[in-house]
Amino acid sequence: PRSLARAADGSQVFVSVFESGNNTTVVPQTIVSANGGLPAPSPARAPGLPPNPPTGLIVKWSGTSWLDERGNFSWNPFISYSLADVDVVALQANTPSVTTAQEIRHVGTLIGNAAYDAPRQRLLVSNIESTNEIRFEPNLDGKFNRTRVAAVNLNGGSATFTNWDANPHINYSGAGSDAERAQSLALPADLQVATDGTVYMAGNGSGRVGVFNAAGNVVARINVGGGPTGLALDEPRQRLYVLNRFDETLSVVNTATRAELRRVPLGFNPEPDTVRVGRRFLYDANFSAHGDVSCASCHSNGEVDGLSWDLGNPLGALTPITIVGGPQANLHPMKGPMTTQSFRGILGTEPFHWRGDKATLSDFNPAFTDLQGSPRQLNTTEMTQFTEFVRTLTYAPNPYQNLDRTLPNPATGPNAVRGRQIFTTQQVLAGGLRCNGCHALNTGTGTNGDIHPPMVIAQTQPFKGPQLRGVYKKTGFVRTATGEQITGFGATHDGSEGGVFEYLRRPIFNLTDDQRNDLVEFVKTFDTGLAPTVGLQVTVNTDNQGAQATLDRVNLLVAQANANNCNLIVKGFYQNRPRGFVYIGSNNFRPDRAGEANVGLTQLLASVSAGQELTFIGVPPGDGTRLGIDYDGNGTLNGDEAQTNAIDNTNFFVQQHYIDFLGRDPDQAGLDYWTGQITACGADAACIHRRRLDVSAAFFVELEF
Repeated sequence: PRSLARAADGSQVFVSVFESGNNTTVVPQTIVSANGGLPAPSPARAPGLPPNPPTGLIVKWSGTSWLDERGNFSWNPFISYSLADVDVVALQANTPSVTTAQEIRHVGTLIGNAAYDAPRQRLLVSNIESTNEIRFEPNLDGKFNRTRVAAVNLNGGSATFTNWDANPHINYSGAGSDAERAQSLALPADLQVATDGTVYMAGNGSGRVGVFNAAGNVVARINVGGGPTGLALDEPRQRLYVLNRFDETLSVVNTATRAELRRVPLGFNPEPDTVRVGRRFLYDANFSAHGDVSCASCHSNGEVDGLSWDLGNPLGALTPITIVGGPQANLHPMKGPMTTQSFRGILGTEPFHWRGDKATLSDFNPAFTDLQGSPRQLNTTEMTQFTEFVRTLTYAPNPYQNLDRTLPNPATGPNAVRGRQIFTTQQVLAGGLRCNGCHALNTGTGTNGDIHPPMVIAQTQPFKGPQLRGVYKKTGFVRTATGEQITGFGATHDGSEGGVFEYLRRPIFNLTDDQRNDLVEFVKTFDTGLAPTVGLQVTVNTDNQGAQATLDRVNLLVAQANANNCNLIVKGFYQNRPRGFVYIGSNNFRPDRAGEANVGLTQLLASVSAGQELTFIGVPPGDGTRLGIDYDGNGTLNGDEAQTNAIDNTNFFVQQHYIDFLGRDPDQAGLDYWTGQITACGADAACIHRRRLDVSAAFFVELEF
């Protein structure tokens, strides 16, 4: 789920589905080879380039047939399933139990936010359409996505829709230009709709907001801050507010003039420079031919789009690599379909990509020009900045692990603990090879980086042993099934296997089905690098204070902090003031004031009362002090800083009143008096507020005289 929208009368709630797919799937290599082989490449293969290895083929459902890029060869006899491709779900919300009113399909590939247009009784849905059924990098260069807004007419249960083009000015047959890029909208995010039908769309990857009229025509583009994500519309005051996520600012836009009035910082931003500086190279569509695509067009949020792409190049050259054991091999530039891989945790798993043909992240630099169509690659400084940003990307905790980071070990059925034993000790492949021999556990990623010859892995070209941290997400596809599948891509490099179990049924493996099921369970629970208690929390209040489940959750968080699987912080009200704490071991917590003694766990729990709730939160290791007691990392703890800030803010407040009301410099005696009054309040917000009212009253009295 990506977003929610509500019908004006509350009868329906609409849920947009982010990675819903686009009715594409892959025909396995064996079936393609047995039925005439691949279509002739276009452009034609470069002279002197040897024949390409047999590969699978991406096909798309036309409504009646599974067609490849030729459009006239049906693969229907070889595909037994259909794809759901549900992009928006309408929930019936005015009945005692919520039910599905209808499913709206085929809107787009990646679905953004939605907004309900009450006067016209339609739903607006931002989306991206991907053209992964088209083969080869030269054909996709700078034009593999389309940015759109779907206008969905609900029609009492039988929805129809029209997609509006967000970039009608783009000439996709041209090379692009600065003028063209300056108008483009990329990575659609939030939507707002005005009473007259005007629609505002945040272009997250383009730094601007698109304006559509009620008929779906783009009538304006408004430049705002970096990474516009959220929108709020105030029609009576002719204002649109834009959350610029990358800048951490709020743009105030005049909807009458369609211009940004000002940009307001949103307080302290804890993001380090490595994130702020390097992030643009993932999202910024100005590094593309037409200004409408970026790395994040496929690597959504630094991860994946759930699709397979054939980014081979018939005009390319052979790439020499060294496979395991030392012999040289040449990788063909026509590599066939390969599923999108995640940027998260990628550094440290070199060489990169499915075939290990990228030694470093810098080797992806040509993708800016050859795939995105940018006029240039990143320079050395920019590539360093991009690399340092990618270093900050991590996988989320694996939801299939136990909360204490152990593996599920049920008494019956598939068992991850047994699966780990098979993975590490059993000779499952010819020649005595174990899973752990290629998918090394000691690296923490499930790969040792070796590139394996085709005959060992039953493939037609060499492949690297892939890392395993995201395999648990590759579900929803069973190739041998009939009926609707959630996705058209599963396991292995091209997504042609329905899952790990199906892959393990290949003849190269010596396993029983029970062993396969145990291995599936282990791989599904593969550690991502963050423990399940990162993000886990419990709020202790008067209702649950004495409950065993509450105490168990708190004790789990303490135990996991002791095991260095997370840091533990506490936020809430303590002794009638908003406070923060960080766990320092031995059941003790350090408070957010330097002059105070540590507080024990028992004391914290006993302090809870009505209006004095405390929330215990597991956070990433190393982040406890910053998130718990020193938000800006400057060494002055939050509680001490709050008191200092209250005084500093008061000085400014008092001076500003003098200047505003009297038109002269502040009187020092009065300034000292009121500063002293507010300093005496300490961190008591109510006291500070009362004193500020006193200051205002005093100044107004002086102004009258």
